[in-house]
Amino acid sequence: MYNLINFIYNARKAGLTDDKIKDKLKDSKWSNEKISFVFAVTPDLKPKGIDAGKLAKAAAAELGGSGGGRPD
Repeated sequence: MYNLINFIYNARKAGLTDDKIKDKLKDSKWSNEKISFVFAVTPDLKPKGIDAGKLAKAAAAELGGSGGGRPD
């Protein structure tokens, strides 16, 4: 999975659009790969408005998916 994340990171860094990245992934061995991740925040961050569910949703959106969950 590290290689897939590294590929996406480098593609974005190189200025590839989402569509170009998706096209390259479709042509690669990662065409059906799913990415899972977990976000958590410590209790002292919750009063500051840091929400793990919102972080997960934003990260998933960057990868073309959806996500969310509990604020902690």
